[in-house]
Amino acid sequence: MKPTVGRIVYYKSYGTPNGEYKSEERAAIVTGVVDDETVHLCVLNPTGMFFNLNVKQGQNGGQRDWMPYQKGQAQKTDEVTETLNKVNVAQNFVMENLLQRIEQLESHVNELQKQEQIIQSMSYHLVQLQQEINELKKPQEPNYFG
Repeated sequence: MKPTVGRIVYYKSYGTPNGEYKSEERAAIVTGVVDDETVHLCVLNPTGMFFNLNVKQGQNGGQRDWMPYQKGQAQKTDEVTETLNKVNVAQNFVMENLLQRIEQLESHVNELQKQEQIIQSMSYHLVQLQQEINELKKPQEPNYFG
C-alpha cells in the first residue's frame, strides 16, 4: 500500500529499556510522505500527541505499520484485481477466437457468393443451350426451292 497524507496507521512505541512501559501500538496520522516506506507522523497517545519524522514501515518500536483492517482491504483489493486480470485475459482470448472465427466465416461467405455467381451463370447458359437444342429438334420443313 502506498502511504498518503491523512491516512491513519499504527505507530509502535518504543517502551522503556527496563520494561516499566511496554511497547504499544498507537494511532497515528500520516502528515507527510517521504517515500513508500518512510512517512512523517502525528502520533496520538492517551495523554497527548507528538510528531515523529522519518518513520519507517515495520513492526518494531519506533516504526509504523498498516492496521489489520487496512491490510485485509489491501489483500481483498489484490485478490479482486488478480481475478479481474484473469477475467480480462479470458475475455481477450475469447474475443480473439471470435474474431478469427468471424474472419473465417466471412471468407466462407465470400467463397459461397462466388460459387453462387458461377452457378447462376451456368444456369443461364444451360437455359440458352436448352433453347438451342429445342430449336434443333423442331422438324425442319423441306426446302423445295433449293
